[in-house]
Amino acid sequence: MIVRITNFCMNLAKLMDINVPEVHLHFVNNTPYYLISIYDRQIAANRTVLRIHHEDFF
Repeated sequence: MIVRITNFCMNLAKLMDINVPEVHLHFVNNTPYYLISIYDRQIAANRTVLRIHHEDFF
């Protein structure tokens, strides 16, 4: 249930023009799992991976 609620909230935030990562809900044997794009990485023109600094606060 948490996976579905999280997916719903992220998609709702996107509809409200809040900058959120791309998310997808998938299932394996009727078990939901949640994919989220890595938001702290960018691929440069020369195909190198650039890490964007961020801090988590709880």
